[in-house]
Amino acid sequence: LIPTTPDTLAAYPYHDRDPFIMAEAPHVLFAGGQPEFGTSVVEGPDGQQVRVVAVPDFASTGTAVAAFADTECQITVTADQVQ
Repeated sequence: LIPTTPDTLAAYPYHDRDPFIMAEAPHVLFAGGQPEFGTSVVEGPDGQQVRVVAVPDFASTGTAVAAFADTECQITVTADQVQ
């Protein structure tokens, strides 16, 4: 979950556990700073379903993403729509 640790975030070794490993699969996993919007549902080894959402960098793409609990994710605003 924290791919740049320990380079940009402080992280200390733990003897009995790794706090950066999730015990349960989330329903939604956001990956920010991506080059473009994308989404898909990934199935885990035990049948869990996780929606993965690639969220583009707004400053460079002008794209905002909305995620709703009962529907799929979608692009909601693009830079050319903002006045």
